[in-house]
Amino acid sequence: MCSSDLSGDLYVPLFTSSQTAAFGAGTPGDGTDARFPTGTAYSYDRYLGVGTGDVGSALDALIEARGDAYGEVHGHVLEEGTGVSLSGVSVLVYQPGADAPWSQWLTDVGDDTQPDGSFGGKLPPGDYELLVHARGRPDGERVAITVGEGDDLSIPLSSPRPGEVRVEVYDETGRLVPSKITFTGPDPFDSVEGDPFVGGSPSEVVFAPHGEADVTLPPGTYTAIASRGLEYELGVSDPFEVTDTGVARLRLQVVHSVDTTGWVSADFHVHAINSFDSGTSLEDRVTTMVSEGVEFFTSTDHDFLTDYAPTVQDMELEPWVKTAVGLETTTLEVGHFLGFPYQADTLKDHGGAFDWTGMTAQEILDTLDGLGTSAGYEPINFVAHPRDGILGYFDQFGYNPYTGELETPILANWNDLLAEDEFTFDFDALEILNGKRVELIRTPTQDELDRYAADETSVDGYDVISRTGEEQEALLAGTYRLGYGHEGQVDDWFSLLNLGYRYTALGNSDTHGKFSVEAGCPRNYVLADTDDPAYIDEQAIADAVRAGHVVASYGPDRKSTRLNSSHLVISYAV
Repeated sequence: MCSSDLSGDLYVPLFTSSQTAAFGAGTPGDGTDARFPTGTAYSYDRYLGVGTGDVGSALDALIEARGDAYGEVHGHVLEEGTGVSLSGVSVLVYQPGADAPWSQWLTDVGDDTQPDGSFGGKLPPGDYELLVHARGRPDGERVAITVGEGDDLSIPLSSPRPGEVRVEVYDETGRLVPSKITFTGPDPFDSVEGDPFVGGSPSEVVFAPHGEADVTLPPGTYTAIASRGLEYELGVSDPFEVTDTGVARLRLQVVHSVDTTGWVSADFHVHAINSFDSGTSLEDRVTTMVSEGVEFFTSTDHDFLTDYAPTVQDMELEPWVKTAVGLETTTLEVGHFLGFPYQADTLKDHGGAFDWTGMTAQEILDTLDGLGTSAGYEPINFVAHPRDGILGYFDQFGYNPYTGELETPILANWNDLLAEDEFTFDFDALEILNGKRVELIRTPTQDELDRYAADETSVDGYDVISRTGEEQEALLAGTYRLGYGHEGQVDDWFSLLNLGYRYTALGNSDTHGKFSVEAGCPRNYVLADTDDPAYIDEQAIADAVRAGHVVASYGPDRKSTRLNSSHLVISYAV
């Protein structure tokens, strides 16, 4: 069967973690084998539309492929009052009265080398509303237009002038420090309009790698909040006014109130532009790390060896952060494995990363070790997000943490790489905290699963990750039991301890962007000879991780003091 109809639905049978499978052709089933009668063949045509950097240019290709009727719309965006051409702002296309845009054009997009604020593209005949939107600027008014078949409309648009804010952030010694500044006030971020998704609905978030920033904001009343990761107090401004006629000036202070002397704040799972699923530049990644108070991080791009050292040097941030070359080997079958330190080779494809196709887990771990030893290091390796479904090493092999045995998954019947004898414990550490994936942390009790099955609103993620003293006593007494089939990584780690395996527990951000998962959330505090980034040695950090001298944390700082052989005092700073 073959159809030339280019309309229809998009089928998305797989939507998990960072992997989505979408199909533009399909046939409905009835739950029986009759869905695909013997001898029936299906075929379809696929069209690939390549845009130039905005939604509208990709839509143009679809309209042409379908042979739809259309009209042309083009114009320029200028700033009100000054007449300055605005590049890089969005012209959102709405159907009349709609809350969400139907399409979007970007001014001076793609290979347009003339910075004149031009935009344009094709639209099917009908009524539309155009709105100019840009981060840090007030939205313009919606402009109603009518597009007829064959029309060529020229539409001038304007954008109101923003205000300006100059911010400086100091620590308690009077030194400018890298920081993040969050502004709350009118016009919060709207992800529907293309703004980044940030919890708390701020109006703007900027990073100041050298402690100072110039910010544009729509006119209005704001509060600014300076932060610098987990160890510093917030610096909060009084409410202040932003106008389109002057510059507001702020001086904020962040006080280093949590003493972490001798401990290095580290993130060992980090992505940027060299990962296929990240658009964050190397400069932006370094900026986010120093602004969040991370003192050491490893590049662990997907199957790409990245060296941040030249970027850190160019940005003159060596006093604030040290980096090491790392790697995330991102298989489709046997999970994800990370390690460091390595050496990137800029003359080789992907910086010298290897092709893991057809390799067993042990072969991958051995190859990771070889990457380090060939460069003169003794690297460490660890398993990332082991319970992340098809991306998780434990889940793919069907590892049972209570027995230490494999419950062979169905996939092993078709994939020899998942055979029972290919499973290995030959790694150094286990990532038990990963970004904000709270659903991976703890194994729910059977009582929680039963209550959730009866009423989905009766149990939330916080109920599952909170293991109360009463629940723990009930588990020991056998009144409760852990639910099977929903294993959590912290409980895996404890079960491995019971089985005699000693792995360093790690907590990493796995950050891919700048906002939704912050750099260093969570992070590791590594016991080291020095916590001065300018003098940190990457091999010493790897050795400390191998020795288990790490505390993984979303915030609490733990210090332990042994009084004698049987008593241990633990203090917390939050």
